[in-house]
Amino acid sequence: MAEKYANAVGQLSEANDRAAHAEHDLQVERITRQDLIDEEVARRVAEAKERIRQEVEAELAEKAKALAERDKALDQREAEVDKKAENIAQNISEQVRQQMSAAKTRFEKTALARLADMFEMFMQAFIALGDKDSAKGQELLSQYRQAAKEAEDALTSEIKDKLAKVEANSKSKADQIASLVRMIFTQKRERVVFSKEERETIYDEVLSSVDFTDEEKRHYQECRDFCENFRRRKAIKKLLNSQKEQKGHGRNPIPEDMPRLAEKILWPDGYLGHEDEYEIVYEGKVQEFIVPAKVRYFVQPYRRPVVRRKDDPMQHLLQSPCYEGVFWKSYASAELLAQLECCKYVLHQPFNRQIKKMKQDGLILSPSTVDDWHQGVCDKIEPLYNLQKERVMSSLLLGADGSPFPILDCEKHKTVNHYLIQYRSVQTGIPIFLVNTKNKHGRGTADIMDNLKDWKGVALMCDAYSGYDWLKKINGRILCRCVVHARRPMERALKENPKLARIGLLFYQNINLIEEIIKEKKLQGEEKAQFRRDHAEPLWENFKLWAASAILGLPKDTNIFKALNYMLRNYTELTNYIDIPDMPLDNNDTERLIRDMVMGKKSYLFCRDLDACKRAAMMYSLFGACKVLDKNPERWLCYVLKHIDTTPEDKLYTLLPEFWEDGEQ
Repeated sequence: MAEKYANAVGQLSEANDRAAHAEHDLQVERITRQDLIDEEVARRVAEAKERIRQEVEAELAEKAKALAERDKALDQREAEVDKKAENIAQNISEQVRQQMSAAKTRFEKTALARLADMFEMFMQAFIALGDKDSAKGQELLSQYRQAAKEAEDALTSEIKDKLAKVEANSKSKADQIASLVRMIFTQKRERVVFSKEERETIYDEVLSSVDFTDEEKRHYQECRDFCENFRRRKAIKKLLNSQKEQKGHGRNPIPEDMPRLAEKILWPDGYLGHEDEYEIVYEGKVQEFIVPAKVRYFVQPYRRPVVRRKDDPMQHLLQSPCYEGVFWKSYASAELLAQLECCKYVLHQPFNRQIKKMKQDGLILSPSTVDDWHQGVCDKIEPLYNLQKERVMSSLLLGADGSPFPILDCEKHKTVNHYLIQYRSVQTGIPIFLVNTKNKHGRGTADIMDNLKDWKGVALMCDAYSGYDWLKKINGRILCRCVVHARRPMERALKENPKLARIGLLFYQNINLIEEIIKEKKLQGEEKAQFRRDHAEPLWENFKLWAASAILGLPKDTNIFKALNYMLRNYTELTNYIDIPDMPLDNNDTERLIRDMVMGKKSYLFCRDLDACKRAAMMYSLFGACKVLDKNPERWLCYVLKHIDTTPEDKLYTLLPEFWEDGEQ
């Protein structure tokens, strides 16, 4: 038994050893197989990455090639369009010249020749009849000849005047057509870039064309060196900044506060229904896409239950006051009204287009209902418009600009041009649009005088419209002209007379450069005005000396003469800004604010009547203030409609965009 037990123990020990060896071999094989699997997976992943990289590179190369070909084709097409536009302008000018020449020849050959022949024939007949008294016949003959010459001279003068008017009218039409061709087919920007060598050549041309004194020549050289040194520093700074910048793909991230829908998980084929056969190795990267909301409008119901307190022995019934919307017995909420107004006056969508879109979304509104809502909103915010007008007109410095605004004339069955005039506070940037009735077009001197009759300010910036010239005659008022309006005809004359136009443009560029230096140095107040006197004023003086010399001998009907004459005629108004630190060089900020009105006018074409025009002026004024102050116009109007009825009259100013605080930002 002992021997059997010992054999059994030995066999058991051998079995355990074999099991241990087998387990060890199995573990080794498992590790080896896992290494092989990992290596195979890594190899396949690397191959897949390399294949994807090659495919992406090939696709990118194809796209780059296609883009290069497209850019080349676009450049060729642009060059062809520019050439065609130039040919069109030249053909139009040539046709006008030929027509004028033919008309002139035809008039001279027909009217004058026939008149001379008629008088000559009449005089011959008179002589033949008066042979009996030759002395008297000779006297009458001389009188008829004198009368014929006077008539011929008068007719010639009249024909020449008419020809001059026709020629001027034709030239004006040709200029308008050329301007239209430029706007449609060629570039609209007015920027002209000169290289350093071109600038040096222009500087030398000015020195050689103007008889400067030694002192003037020294000032001119100082201004030249000052501007060129700043250009050099600016170029170096731009180069250093471009090396630091890291350009990305340019896609903005989706805002974090935007509502998210429930996450959709995309499983590989074969996973669903066999989840127990798979394990999740990596959760995967989340991709986000923006989708429009399926429901644009919600209905907000209000219920007013009747309650009573259980411990009230009298059992009084209690009920909340009736909820009052913006308008009595109307289901229009403040949010809906604010959206309608902003879509029209900020996004330039007429009410009829909004009504069509609402119908697609299931909300059917009639145009008369929307129009009544619009009139009601304007009636409510009219006190705010008047307050903003008072605040703008209390500014010391104003910018002014105007634009045509068509109004429907039902009697003539056509639109007539009226004008909206915008005045902008230079200090705050807030605008006010006004509709005038003194003149039939709303832009005459009487209208402007009526607008500014209560203004106690100092200076006004505007273009060269003569309706503002009366301000120059009032003591204590300064009229400033926009430099951009003076530069524009100089740029238009670039093709006609490049030599003189390039010199004028470089002067304007250096004058703008002084303002750029002031902005970079952050100069304010008297320090800013003194910097302008030291650097901008000498530039203007040199510009005036050169222009006065260059304009001599130029034909008055040329563009370069008009550009130089514009500058010389308005020189005082163009340079008045130098001594006013807060007055800008140009009126660009005012013109940018009028752009929304111009874009809206292109969308809805005209206003129904003068009252509708006034309502549009009201909306553009208040929304323009929101734009300047970077405040949400829709949230502002919604807040105003909810609170204006409960705001005391002496606190209405708190609802102006200037003082309103957006609690949702």
